[in-house]
Amino acid sequence: METSKLASILQRPALHQRLVGDYKGAYSLGIGRDPDNPSAPAIILHVEGDPPFQTPDHIQVDHESIRVVKRTAFVAPKPLSL
Repeated sequence: METSKLASILQRPALHQRLVGDYKGAYSLGIGRDPDNPSAPAIILHVEGDPPFQTPDHIQVDHESIRVVKRTAFVAPKPLSL
């Protein structure tokens, strides 16, 4: 899958729901490279702390299997105080 197509798919609320479920903490989704296959894109999911929910290793997106890489210890950005 092309990264531009994956970028538009990452904006779908249904995809967020499939990845994080009922998780209430801060998270960030991005596009990176599959560590096992650097020529393929992967979804990078950063989450706050080490939440006890399971993330799928791969997710079906428009008939393609995309690797999901979960990274913990994400800190949500805070607005600047001017």
